[in-house]
Amino acid sequence: MTIDPNVGYKLESQNPKEFVQFCDWARSKNFDTYMEIGSYAGDSLREFVEHGFNWKELGNTVPNVIVVDKPTNKHAFEKLKEYLETIKERVNLLTIWEPSQNYAVFSKVYEFLKIYSKYSFLPGDGWKKNNARRLLFIDGSHDFYDVQNDYLTFKDFFGYVSFNDIDHRISASNVAKHGYDKLSAHHFWQGLKSGLVSPDYEPDGPPAYIEIVDTSPKIPRGIGI
Repeated sequence: MTIDPNVGYKLESQNPKEFVQFCDWARSKNFDTYMEIGSYAGDSLREFVEHGFNWKELGNTVPNVIVVDKPTNKHAFEKLKEYLETIKERVNLLTIWEPSQNYAVFSKVYEFLKIYSKYSFLPGDGWKKNNARRLLFIDGSHDFYDVQNDYLTFKDFFGYVSFNDIDHRISASNVAKHGYDKLSAHHFWQGLKSGLVSPDYEPDGPPAYIEIVDTSPKIPRGIGI
């Protein structure tokens, strides 16, 4: 799969090379549920729906898509809604236009999964195995505590949780921009890897985390899974 780096992406939002790899990885996992926090204009959402789902393997299964965003730009929001109109016949779709930290968001996601999820998503027999086909992508507020809240709130619904902007070089960018190393998503990711926030490890399973980092661009990004 190739993505034109000049189409669909804002430089400050995603690294196209990284997101291609992310979608390739996701397609190999045959996810049937994708939740994105922070969709903005819908560019990453579009690429994931078209290339992250393994449509051939899904067969007759209708995938679930959950979009959570607090619209901040009218033009971007209109672009997002236009794309959502094109996929509503192909997926089970839930859209929530409010901050992910609101309890109402948790409640809506819970009710949606209860209706549309093919497998049980609550603790019990086969819980972790069932959740393996669900993926969460956190790319909303990059404040450390907002990212932490998103992770802790929704992680038990998803077998995989992914984060944008995890490249450690962002610390230097923060210092240049703010005059200090502002606590943000990449700090939370480093804490998650080190066990300060304990992830759920699977004995004798795959690595506990994956990093997709392109070190070539001047603006560091990175995707952690």
